[in-house]
Amino acid sequence: RFSAAHSTIILNNTNISELIENKSYKRIPKIISLNNNENEEILSWKATHDGYMDNFKRIIKRKLIISKKHQAINGEDSIICHKLNSKKALYNIRFHLTPICTCLLTNNQKSVLIKTKLNQSWIFSSENKLTLEESIYINNGRRVERTKQIVISGYASLPKTIEKWSISKIKT
Repeated sequence: RFSAAHSTIILNNTNISELIENKSYKRIPKIISLNNNENEEILSWKATHDGYMDNFKRIIKRKLIISKKHQAINGEDSIICHKLNSKKALYNIRFHLTPICTCLLTNNQKSVLIKTKLNQSWIFSSENKLTLEESIYINNGRRVERTKQIVISGYASLPKTIEKWSISKIKT
């Protein structure tokens, strides 16, 4: 919606980068870090960027833990405030689905059931309420297709706001 990324954190409906007319960037993150770790059971990635530091005095961190034994990913997104008494910031964490998926929000609004065209079933879960919103998928850079996105929303007003989520295959 405000980013071309398939899974991203947006603060106050502002993207972390902005192109200007001569096709150069007006605003981009200055510091981006990525650390990874692997053992027999998991792959772990931790990424951080300062793309919201100038506008909102916030650092964004994402931690992904991918299970090698189970078809599952656990995620943790953190919004870290670097200035006391900063204004609260609206955040949206968006997970765009491809058009080959259908989805259904569960009654408690903390899970989304996802089914692929190959009849695989997955469940996306969050500790907080989720919404489903319209999205688009651009196939081969030419054809626009309608799809959905899973959205976690809230306000970052604490020194550190953490959203935990997961996606796992449902055994059939």
